[in-house]
Order: sequence, then C-alpha cells, then structure tokens
Amino acid sequence: MFSYLGWNAKKWNVLFLGLDDAGKTTLMHRLKDNRLVLHEPTQRPTSELFEMDNVSFRVTDMGGHEAARIIWREYGVQADAIIFMVDAAARDRFEEARIVLHNLLKDDAMAEKPLVVLGNKIDKGDAASEEELRQCLALPATVGKNANGDNLVENQRAFEIFMCSVVKETGYGDAFRWVARFLR
Repeated sequence: MFSYLGWNAKKWNVLFLGLDDAGKTTLMHRLKDNRLVLHEPTQRPTSELFEMDNVSFRVTDMGGHEAARIIWREYGVQADAIIFMVDAAARDRFEEARIVLHNLLKDDAMAEKPLVVLGNKIDKGDAASEEELRQCLALPATVGKNANGDNLVENQRAFEIFMCSVVKETGYGDAFRWVARFLR
C-alpha cells in the first residue's frame, strides 16, 4: 500500500496523537503486522519502523493521556505529518478532544505539518457521522479530500478529516494516501 502512496524515496515520520483509547496503538500494530490485538494504554512514546517494497517510514504513537500530551510538541517538531485520532463513538469525550486538537492546531512548531483527523470506530452503531464530528470538534475549513500540495495557498495548512474503522480495516488508507500527496 505504501509504495502506491509514493513513499519510496524517504523515511517519513508520522505522529499518532489523540486522546487515550482512540485507537492509535491498534492502528500502528494493524499497519505493522496486520493483527488486531487488545493493547494496554500507551505509557511512553512507541515507534515502529515499517519497510515495504523499499519504502521506510516511522510511526510514533505518543499516547493520549494528559501526562503524555506534555511531550507531543517535542516530537511534533521532528514529524513530517500528524494523524490525530478521535473515537467517533465517544461523544462524552468530544469536548476534550476539541480542546486538545485546537491547542495542537495553534502550535506554531507544528503549523506546517499536514494534519489528518481520523474519526475512528465508525463500525460502532452509535458513532458520529463525519459532519457531526466536524461540528462537535469545531473544525476549521479543511482543504478537501482531492487536494494536494499544489492546491494550497500561501500559509494554508494541509488539514482534512477522514472517518475510519481500524477493526474493519476501512478509511485510514484514504487518509494516508491524502497525507502522501503533501510529503513528496
């Protein structure tokens, strides 16, 4: 899949951020070895290097609990892109996710990084739709799912939302393909 994305000339550093229990670690392991395993909460940054068809990239799962968020910025400076995961079925946490995401969007150290919001767990019957999640998170205008680096105006951040299910293996591939268009 990653050869198709055009990630063949460089090792891209991608940060997985978001609240705890959003699915970051599950996605990282799904990408690594295509296994679905129940994981303990991430206590410290965990990185995995993936190589597929001569493509190398490093994904770092930062953990989402409040203490882990303190060091996001340190790692964000080194990242090429950011994936911010939200549990789309945890409506009681949307306000907390909104605050954390908006603080991240305001951080000048990460302002030029392509950023994707992944609304995970759409396989659950009570999951929010993309439009509901967009409204609840008070997301600013995004650049569009067909955008690429050539479509951005000066000082515009590459930013988009995608809905996914790590369990059902759907949606996150589109998000990675979108990010790849800005990392060439």
